[in-house]
Amino acid sequence: MLAKQQKSLVLLVLMSIKVRWMQLLKKNENKENIKKIQWVDGILKVQIDFTRENCMKLKYLILISLLSLSTVGIVSCTKQVSVSSISSQSQESDAEKNYDEGQKYLLGEEVTQDYVKAFKLIKEAADAGLPIAQNNLGAIYMNSLGVKQDKEKAFYWLEKSANQNFAEAQYNLGIMYDQGFYVQKDHEKALELFKKSADQNFAAAQFNLANAYLHGNGIAKDEKKALELYEKSADQNFAKAQYNLADIYLDGSDEVPQDEKAAFELYKKAAEQNLPEAQYNLGLMYERGLNANARYWYSKSLENGISQAEEALKRLNE
Repeated sequence: MLAKQQKSLVLLVLMSIKVRWMQLLKKNENKENIKKIQWVDGILKVQIDFTRENCMKLKYLILISLLSLSTVGIVSCTKQVSVSSISSQSQESDAEKNYDEGQKYLLGEEVTQDYVKAFKLIKEAADAGLPIAQNNLGAIYMNSLGVKQDKEKAFYWLEKSANQNFAEAQYNLGIMYDQGFYVQKDHEKALELFKKSADQNFAAAQFNLANAYLHGNGIAKDEKKALELYEKSADQNFAKAQYNLADIYLDGSDEVPQDEKAAFELYKKAAEQNLPEAQYNLGLMYERGLNANARYWYSKSLENGISQAEEALKRLNE
């Protein structure tokens, strides 16, 4: 077995907004777009202690204030509008229009970035009952985007969205309960919300719930259920789920036989998404096979903050 006890602090990805901003950066590498990526990366900074000889495992998820924003095109507005809260088709269209325009100002798409205008338009859409706008307004309040941080208002809007069965809001609200942001910590309530979100196939929620099942953290331990959730999340290309699933395949378990080939493929998928832990482990697997690719992946992991990769590169030069 390669697994040894380790300390890890894992921050979930602000997935949709970072992907979108990366796309914008490729189109227009200006200071504003670079600043956006740096802002997200500051939240996503991972600090993990590693041992020299062991592959690294993301055993437990410690959730921080990562309230992700749904960008235009990621979630269909028309499918998420609550019929009870929108009294007419014209109101629904107005709400969606305000939301779409607000997102443009939020991201600086086709217009000059303006958080104040973004807030105004998204709030109008949220007031009209659009759940995606309510979720994003909660995230704006939580992340101080153009407004002073207000956890109470963040909770208020996320709860409104979650009550309309909006998966990302259920996940975000789960984070607030898990960490005690504005409300008293309630891990049981957090898991309940993660489950609702995971049932709607939201990858980050599936990953969180899988971790809980794997370790019996606030819920009955169930490795089979954990594996199912990891697989669902990994199938959506969620890098951390691919990484944890690779770990399980690498060691084998009561539920799955050891399968280094499957582990390798999953590490590779996660590594290609720039997950530094996966890059390091992939380098280690290549090194064992005396493959030249070991140097490449060790170098990538070193670039992304895995200091142990420097020692691994020295080993290859010996």
